Amino acid sequence: MSPSSYNDYLAQLKLVKSLAGCLLLTLPIATKNNKIFEVFENIPVPTDGSAHWKTFNCRFDILFGEDVRDLQGRLLHVKRGELGMDLIIIYLEEATVAGFLLWDLAAKKLERLVTEFEVLMYVIHEAFVDSTTYLLSYRAEAQAKKPTVSFKGQVSVCYG
Repeated sequence: MSPSSYNDYLAQLKLVKSLAGCLLLTLPIATKNNKIFEVFENIPVPTDGSAHWKTFNCRFDILFGEDVRDLQGRLLHVKRGELGMDLIIIYLEEATVAGFLLWDLAAKKLERLVTEFEVLMYVIHEAFVDSTTYLLSYRAEAQAKKPTVSFKGQVSVCYG
């Protein structure tokens, strides 16, 4: 095991954990009907440590491979909750302790998740900024158009 590739893996794992926590409210909740649960049920963690890499690689290729994207280019199976990214993170921590991963290749797979999370955070941020800008400009317009008072002392509902 190369210390630098192991450290790269740990750095990517730390980013995955950190960014996943930031996305909690923006992702759909995973259920037993989602692919993450299905993959984890059908591809169990092996008892033989030397087979850990094969399992890790297989799970990540099925769930987060480059070919598993929607029409907008987003990874299909990024979900939150116990059966979503929480389960992925627990698995990653357990796989780290168990060892036997090809750390440099595993780091690249985690980097794909980190990139996805960063893109999702950017898209969500932009949507928030756009909606906030719209709301603020709408409020400014409404305040600029103060209701006028008619000559009979009644407030008119007409603006401008």
